[in-house]
Amino acid sequence: MRKILPKLKMPIYTCELDPRVPALVEYPLMEVANYSRCAYFNNTVAYTIGFAYWNQVAQIDLFGIDFSYQHSMHFAEAGRACVEFWLAKCIEKGITVGASPRSAVLDSNVSAQERLYGYHRLADPIVAVPHDGKWIVSTYSEMNELLAKHNMKLQEEIAPPEPYKG
Repeated sequence: MRKILPKLKMPIYTCELDPRVPALVEYPLMEVANYSRCAYFNNTVAYTIGFAYWNQVAQIDLFGIDFSYQHSMHFAEAGRACVEFWLAKCIEKGITVGASPRSAVLDSNVSAQERLYGYHRLADPIVAVPHDGKWIVSTYSEMNELLAKHNMKLQEEIAPPEPYKG
C-alpha cells in the first residue's frame, strides 16, 4: 500500500490528511451533516452512504455488506442499524437502493413471503416488492400472476455457501 497510495490519482476520502498521499481529501463531514440534518456515522459504510446521499446519486448497490450471518446467528458485526438508517434516508429521497440477495441488510436474504412480519403466516402471504422507485404490495399469488405477465419471477432466497472445511 505504501507504494500504491502515493501514486493514486482518484480522491481518497479520510478524516485526516497526510502529505505522503496527495490524493487524500478531507471527508466533507460538516456539509454532509448539515445537508442531511444528521451526523450518525459509526462505520465507513455509513459514511459512504451519507456521502452518496449528499451527492444526490440516483442509485446505490451494495455487495459484501452483511453485518449478520444465517450460519452464525449469535454473531453480528456492529453498524447494521446505522447503515439501514442511511439507506432509509436515501430511499425516502428517491435514491434506488439494491442489496445482494445474500445480504442481511434490509432483509435482502429473506424470501419475499417471509419479510412482512405477521403477514407471512397467512395462507397467501402479503408481499412487497420494489419496482421503478415504488413498492408493489399484493398477495403472493397476485404478485406471481403480475410478474408472470412480464416474464419475471420473485427473487428467490439464495442459500448461503457451505462453510469452508479446509
